[in-house]
Amino acid sequence: MEIWSCRSSGKTTKKLEVLQEERMCNLRVQDHQFFASTLPGSRLPLRMQFPVNVWESLPGQEGVDVEMVIERPEKGPPPRRQPQSELGLLLREQRFPEPQYFTNVDCMSIPGLLSLKECLGIISIAESYAFRQQFRMNVQDVQCLDIMDPDFAQALWNCGLGWVLRAVTVDGMVPCGLNDVIRIQRFVAGGHLSNHIDRPIERGRKISKYSLRIFLNGIGDDNFEGGLSVFHVPFEDPVVFEPEAGVALLYPQGELCTLQEDTEVTFGTKYVLRADVLFERP
Repeated sequence: MEIWSCRSSGKTTKKLEVLQEERMCNLRVQDHQFFASTLPGSRLPLRMQFPVNVWESLPGQEGVDVEMVIERPEKGPPPRRQPQSELGLLLREQRFPEPQYFTNVDCMSIPGLLSLKECLGIISIAESYAFRQQFRMNVQDVQCLDIMDPDFAQALWNCGLGWVLRAVTVDGMVPCGLNDVIRIQRFVAGGHLSNHIDRPIERGRKISKYSLRIFLNGIGDDNFEGGLSVFHVPFEDPVVFEPEAGVALLYPQGELCTLQEDTEVTFGTKYVLRADVLFERP
């Protein structure tokens, strides 16, 4: 599994390689290699069970730009199958959720795609890494963590999303899974994301057609206040979604994407998972 923080454009960055070594009981630093503590047979609650790469911006940087290009390793003997990542192991339950459709906005809601326990587990693991700030005056103020984890992406697909999209076709293409890069967004007090649309991405012969947004916590219960998701439908009143833990939203990307925003969080911390749904020719 690999993890990206947001990388600042045109700025110098340093790369920390994080490796896990079994039976290592203390944390030491050597040539930029960090070894996480573990005990034989135990599962780390807040660290991944794969090597991860973390890019951290140097102090004093402001604007940020996520680099989503993933380089393929050189050809060689096939690697041995690793156990699932810690995030992938969180999502073991197969569900058959019933989606909800709306007449005035091109968006699908999936209540209960994730359980509260699963949402809290994702937040806990994400918080063990460094989020990076994306800030532009009056445009966005959000902290991001980009995770490349094929096991996690597959687990999200298998826990009910694939079931919901089993009969969907778009332009003769069918859904085939999630992009391996999953983003966790953190909005603290004052955090917001003004009007925007989501752009599609390409992965070889696959292309994303839909965005997936999962609220990892909800309004109230000392979580946060504000932070509504608003879809600005042309010539109609805005459609407003109040975040609720485990609820997912699916909506088109590109030219068919409805202009949307995340209003300012006035108290607490809001967490959102973002991913791209890939399609391919059958």
